[in-house]
This record gives sequence, C-alpha cells and structure tokens, in this order.
Amino acid sequence: MPKPNRDLEVAGWSLQQVVAVSLTAALEHVHRELSTLDGYSSGAPEVAVHASADGGWSFVIGPTYAGWIESDAVACGARDDVLAYCSRSADPVGRIVLALGGCRDPERRALSDRICSGLQLVNFWQDVRRDRAAGRVYFPADDMARHGVDEAMLDAERGSAAYRALVREEVDWARELFDGGARLARTAPRSLRAAVGLFLAGGRALADGIEAVGHDTLAVRPTVGRWRKAGLAARRVVDGRVHRDAARGRQDARARGQLQPRV
Repeated sequence: MPKPNRDLEVAGWSLQQVVAVSLTAALEHVHRELSTLDGYSSGAPEVAVHASADGGWSFVIGPTYAGWIESDAVACGARDDVLAYCSRSADPVGRIVLALGGCRDPERRALSDRICSGLQLVNFWQDVRRDRAAGRVYFPADDMARHGVDEAMLDAERGSAAYRALVREEVDWARELFDGGARLARTAPRSLRAAVGLFLAGGRALADGIEAVGHDTLAVRPTVGRWRKAGLAARRVVDGRVHRDAARGRQDARARGQLQPRV
C-alpha cells in the first residue's frame, strides 16, 4: 500500500494526540474545531474526515475507528453526502473565480455552488462506467436502493430499465441545480457573465446529451461535441454583444433626453 502524503494535524491535533485519547473524544474535538470554519454544517455526522496533503487519502475518525483510508473509498449514502463531496471538489473552483472578479457575497456564492455542483453531477452520470472501473460509485445509495439498482448492475454492458430510470432522476436533480443557479449569469460581475453562461450552457448541454442516449450511460458515454461547444461559445459572445449594445442604446437615449432614468 503506498504511503500517503500525510498532513501532521487533524483540526489542530497531531495524529499522536488523536490516537492517544478515546476515539469519541477525538471525534468531538474535531467537530468542535470544524464548526468554526466557514461553510461547515452544524449537523452531527457519523465521522469526521481530514484529507491528506495530496488529496488521495483521508484520515477518518469515528466512534469506533480512526485511520487512513483511500479517499476514493469513502462512500456517499444520500444526496446531502454527494453535495457535501461537491462542496469540497467543485464548488471551491466557482468561488475562486467569483473572488477573482471581486465578488464574495453569500448570495452569489450560493448561486455559483448550485451551478458547480450541477456540473459535477452531470460529469458523474456521464462517467459511470469509468468511475466504476476505478472503484468509485457516486450515485446516492438511497436513490440506488429506491430504484432497485445495486453496484453489480453498474458492470453491465447496457443499462437496465431500473438503471435508466435512476440516471433520469439524477439528471433531473442536476438540472434543478442549474435552474437554481442560473441567475448568476445575469448578476455576476460583468467580466464573468459570459464565462458563467458558458459553463451553465455546457452543463445543460451534457444533461441533454445524457437524455439523448436514453439515459443509458453504460452503453454510451455522451459528450458535448466540438461544434456544439463552438455554438455555445458563439451564442454567449452574441448575447453579450446584444446586451452591451442595448445598454449603450439606453445610455445614448438618456443623453439625448429621450428616455427617463429609472427611479
């Protein structure tokens, strides 16, 4: 087993301190420390996880266990768990982009999180076969159970009716996230609006691609083709120019006294 590139502290404690006390006490300490961080849920999870410096391993602390586990082996049980994963992987990227545009307000960060989580989800549903081959399953276990899909069914050459129904539901979930964050394409800093719109359109296009193959992403890996990507990019450029021209027209009309300013 390869040696992880380990951080030496877990929520301010050295690993020696963690293993020197009861696991329950260590878990309580980690929750207490993490609760001071921005964005940490105030719930009571079963375990606390601390990622290694290289991201490939997690130090998991639970009431009866503490030790290093390969990060890809940390399972997700419900949709909230999958979104929590997205909050650590995809969402920070969107927040960084917003920050580069000078945008740090909670409302627009939340809109960005929805778009980024939606993008992560459609990529999961696109790459079910690849992820399965690598030992990863990102479907919420609760949803799999409700549709009667088990992990062995993910090894099939083609998806069963139950599998396709599961993917359809997960794609609809991603679309709801896109819809929930779409306002960011109009309210982000002007320098970022085209990029936000392109990311949003790309995610929706991939969701449409999954639907176009009958939601059977075991038989076919759907993609957004080169020409479709070019079309989306061109559309964003045209839309941006239309909005800029309309804004200039309003400014010119005000300057000529033909349009009253809004109050």
